[in-house]
Amino acid sequence: MSGIILLTVLAFWFFIVKKLTDFFTSKIYLKIKGKWIYPMVFILVFIAPVMDEIIGGFQFRALCTPENLLVYESEKVRGKAVVPRDIPMETLNKIIPIVITTGAWEDAETGELLLTYRIISSKGGWLSHFMGGGTSFFTLNGKCSSKEYYKLFEKLNITKLEN
Repeated sequence: MSGIILLTVLAFWFFIVKKLTDFFTSKIYLKIKGKWIYPMVFILVFIAPVMDEIIGGFQFRALCTPENLLVYESEKVRGKAVVPRDIPMETLNKIIPIVITTGAWEDAETGELLLTYRIISSKGGWLSHFMGGGTSFFTLNGKCSSKEYYKLFEKLNITKLEN
C-alpha cells in the first residue's frame, strides 16, 4: 500500500516539476539558447525537496568512519580497570544538525583517557520533518556507531568500575 502511495506522490511531483521547469525555462530561453538547460533545471527542481538530505548525507557519512567512532590503543587499555568520564553531547550545525554523543573511559588509577566511542545521529531534512516529524532520513540511515565497542571490554579484559 505504501508503495502505491509513494508512486502516486512521485507522479504528482513529476507533473508539478514539469510545469515549474516549463515556467522557469521559458523565461531563461529568451536570454540563453541551449538544450542542456531544460534537463538541468528539471533535475534540480525534482531533487530540491531532498537536497538538504543529500548534502547532509555526505557530511554525515564523512563523520561515520570507524576511526572516528571508536578510538583506543589495545596495548594501553588491555587488562585495565576503567571508570567513565562525562563528556557533554555535541551538536554540529551542518546543513542538517548532527548530534554526537561521546562516551569515554579513563584509567581508574591515573585518570588517563584510554577509550573514546561516539554515536552519531541526525533526524533528516526539512521534507522528512514536514512529512513525519523528522524522525528519520528519506535517503539514508541517520545513526551510526561502532559494533566493536560492545565486544571490546570482554575481548581486552577491561574491568568497568563505577566512579
